[in-house]
Amino acid sequence: MRKNNYQYKILKNISRNEEIQWIGKPNKRCMILESIFNPLLPFALIWAAIDFSFIGAIITIKNFSMLPFIILFFSIHLMPVWIYLGGVLLSGLKFKNTEFAITDKAVYFSSGILSVNVERRNYTQFSNLEIHRGFFDNKLNVGDVNLTSTNEMNSNRRGLRVFSIFDISDFQNVYNILMNNFAQTRINYERYMQNNHINTPYNPDGNIPYYMENYSINQGNTSDIPYKDNRDEQYKDNEEDGERRIDW
Repeated sequence: MRKNNYQYKILKNISRNEEIQWIGKPNKRCMILESIFNPLLPFALIWAAIDFSFIGAIITIKNFSMLPFIILFFSIHLMPVWIYLGGVLLSGLKFKNTEFAITDKAVYFSSGILSVNVERRNYTQFSNLEIHRGFFDNKLNVGDVNLTSTNEMNSNRRGLRVFSIFDISDFQNVYNILMNNFAQTRINYERYMQNNHINTPYNPDGNIPYYMENYSINQGNTSDIPYKDNRDEQYKDNEEDGERRIDW
């Protein structure tokens, strides 16, 4: 159990003029289980069984003159197994750096292992929204909310890119908040076009938002983990240095 007033690092990247509607982290147990029982597991087990059978056969011959070469060869040949084990062992660091936040203007994704990457996406950049629940999600009563972004460069190819708020217990509430924000963005866009801004590109961050007249959010249940919104303190410290954004 985390202590109260947990300070999310992702808050450093959220502007003070954005209303935080939800913030959270994935379920640690589910995230670790999914890193262990991933599609690479059967392949890694078969690869390790074959290699170690060869290693056992070589040891029975007792030809120790070849030992340095054998160690070097199988250290490289077992690379798929090392990759799998590395993913499992580093899942704790991945969990530490994984955070999500939803505001009235955008969705924030924080990820990374040895370094942290925070990505911000406004609602006009998404084209689809869905809930996905795998085996461990159902067992642990969590779920994933997947957002699809189109016209993205993914692996040097233009196509679909999926952003996921994964392994969260509040997945249904998050889905509802995002659905409302998508609808509200559409309403804002239509109002913008009706005001004769046809020749001006629509900027969802540069226009005064119409705050959800027909939707209310339970502010007492914005996260699985109680947190302290200390953005004012962070910006105050940063503005003394003549900057607005705090670097990690």
